[in-house]
Amino acid sequence: MHISDPRPAAPCGGGRWAWLLCLPLLLVAAARSADRSSSDSGKVGAGTYARAERFLYWNAAKYIKNADVDYTWIGPDTFTYARQTEAGREFVVVDAAKGTKRPAFDHALLARALSTALRRPIDAQNLPFGSFAFEPAGRSIRMSIDGRDWSCSLQQALCAVAAAGERRDELVSPDGKWAAYVKGSNVWVRSRKDHTERALTSDGQAHDAYGSVAGPTGLLGISAALRAGPPPPMAIWSPDSKRLLTDRFDEREVLDLNLLETVPATGIRPVVHTYRYALPEDGEKHIGEVELMVFDMATGKRTNMQHERLPAPLLGPIEVDRAWWSNDSRTVYVIPQEWGAKRAQLLAMDANTGATRGLIEEQSRSYVEIGGAVTTRAVRTLSDGRVIWYSERDDWGHLYLYSPEGKLIRRITSGPWKVFDILRVDEAHGRIYFTAVGRETGEDPYQQHLYSINLDGSGLRLLTAGNADHEIRFPTHEILRKLEPGFPGPEQSAFSPSGRYFIETYSRPDLTPVSVVRDADGRLVQTLERGDISALKAGGFTMPEPFNAVSADGHTKLYGTIFRPSDFDATKKYPIIETIYPGPNEKDTEKSFVPALWGRWFRTQDLAELGFIVVTVDGRGTPYRSKSFHDISYGNMGQAGNLEDHMAALRQLAARYSYMDIDRVGINGYSGGGFASTRAILQYPDFYKVAVSGGGDHDLRLYSALWLPTYQGTSKEGDYDDVQNARLAANLKGKLLLIHGELDDNVHPAQTMRVVDALIGANKDFDFLLMPGQDHTMSGKAAAPYYHRKQWDYFVRNLLGKEPPANYQISHP
Repeated sequence: MHISDPRPAAPCGGGRWAWLLCLPLLLVAAARSADRSSSDSGKVGAGTYARAERFLYWNAAKYIKNADVDYTWIGPDTFTYARQTEAGREFVVVDAAKGTKRPAFDHALLARALSTALRRPIDAQNLPFGSFAFEPAGRSIRMSIDGRDWSCSLQQALCAVAAAGERRDELVSPDGKWAAYVKGSNVWVRSRKDHTERALTSDGQAHDAYGSVAGPTGLLGISAALRAGPPPPMAIWSPDSKRLLTDRFDEREVLDLNLLETVPATGIRPVVHTYRYALPEDGEKHIGEVELMVFDMATGKRTNMQHERLPAPLLGPIEVDRAWWSNDSRTVYVIPQEWGAKRAQLLAMDANTGATRGLIEEQSRSYVEIGGAVTTRAVRTLSDGRVIWYSERDDWGHLYLYSPEGKLIRRITSGPWKVFDILRVDEAHGRIYFTAVGRETGEDPYQQHLYSINLDGSGLRLLTAGNADHEIRFPTHEILRKLEPGFPGPEQSAFSPSGRYFIETYSRPDLTPVSVVRDADGRLVQTLERGDISALKAGGFTMPEPFNAVSADGHTKLYGTIFRPSDFDATKKYPIIETIYPGPNEKDTEKSFVPALWGRWFRTQDLAELGFIVVTVDGRGTPYRSKSFHDISYGNMGQAGNLEDHMAALRQLAARYSYMDIDRVGINGYSGGGFASTRAILQYPDFYKVAVSGGGDHDLRLYSALWLPTYQGTSKEGDYDDVQNARLAANLKGKLLLIHGELDDNVHPAQTMRVVDALIGANKDFDFLLMPGQDHTMSGKAAAPYYHRKQWDYFVRNLLGKEPPANYQISHP
């Protein structure tokens, strides 16, 4: 291998040692020449795998600078963020009102202070933290480094270890005086002033506990819970900090599931993990029930919700953001998750008496969505008790205004398009700010925009003009941020605290991101950053291509994206890999640049780099379109997002582009996509020749009691035989690789084992990999690279017909 000139071009920056920044790109380029001879001999070289490795999700920041702005509001209209420069990273402060941008602090001074405190050299252009917070008075900042909190003066080179921050297993009241937590099976509170503590409940017990996540792990997953420790209580403080809403989750009638950890962290004996998990065929007798209650901090008084216990097929209403306080702290609102989801009801509970009344009720022959499968982001209660309610009653998703007594006042939005989230309500001016899809003509209908409208339905205004997907950040409720760190809080909301400005990032799969500040009327105030893909271009890169095709019904338009290898040659023939997720809860095709190329589960550009044309497309029965478009999958989950639509789209593309080989089609998917990829090769074995299935829910009778009754109908209504891939095992003709994590408590590994058992019974050749210690995230430092490499190898051998590089080692941070 010979590199004639190691000096890089401009994209890698200047300076004596700047060529080192380009070393990965130079190695990829040098390996490319070696790959040519390997390709000619029927092998795929390591250089090709290195190009693919660029598009694994953990490498995104290496190959695109300033893809978005990870901002934090620090004043009414000021915010901070870290921008990537040629030399490293710079923290800045932006004043949206003045349109100014300046360094957030003296980076050199802070580097000197940290070097002294940490006793190691610190580079001012690569400070060892990704975010920080100004402390009161703005004279010092606080950040986390190596698992410890530090406080650093901005006037002098001095840093010191800071007092421990807020604990993950506690919820702190808005006034900062109280911390709520779970001890045993009961909810406790602690005074943050004198550290005295007291129990709010005393009769909680296993599987009938207060403030506990559903099951022993709930949203966390078994292996994540082992790493992360105790979760916070399922509770919400009232805005005035005087009351605490919590629940009692009764799982005593829910039946057990077990997972076997074969290689535990300590000891040699395999460990059995048991957790409560309701299945669709268990019937209502064996699902959880939730009782809501409010505790008064001054008196300790407990006020129970005067209503029958609420059904909880999977999680409680607090966990999934279906419960919230009124602004005046007098009322609790809740939308229960009902068995089968054919009804959504808004309940209002008086926090003083517990008296509960039903305000609004929505029904459907299939299922009711309230601005999303499990959230309430398109429902808001106003200070005067009026309610903004989301409904798909006219086949589209729109907003309606109701009185405090639950009477319809008027509809607010209308037309053949769909509202998503309400970001802000300006009650003083009677204006709503919300995201929606499908309204702008001439655009992909899945692209999101921000709009505003008056409460009386007048004055609709588009705030984010431009043919692109507009990312508008929505804050996540506190419990989810505690359970899964990284979700945005109120200080990361798109709108400034004053409401006068908002931040957005817009892009498409074929348009690099641009982050801007706009005023509340949508006027551009300042362009913050433009995504820089120089590193990708230097190593070779072909932009994806959004496309549309016609579904199998001959008239419905479908939308998707094509991904090609960096060394694409239109005179060659390329096998096709479809990456699939069938819904019905989420679309498959990402509409913005970074998720499209670096999506965590939907493999696209990395597979394309190996020598494939990769396609994603959303068939009928998936969300983000009309209710009737979505309902095509209701009771027909075995269609896996209308596989006939997927095949129709691929045939049209192959007729359009001569380099696509329709006789060599593979398919790849994870979770629901794992079900779909296996269903595809079993149901259409003459079309799909190779399939890889990761974490697949191959038998939905073994999945959550929330899922199948909602999208297929209850066991009395829906056909549960058609959601079992094992029934089609005898159809296998091509090559199938099944992968599953042994500690997957979301999609139990028994689902894959049932397919394995059926394939053995049918005397079929197939491949199977069980990943020790991995849950549904498949995120282990060794497991994640191995998981991806096995997929690559499988498609290279069986679809491309070549030999992969032996034991290629994918790097993981």
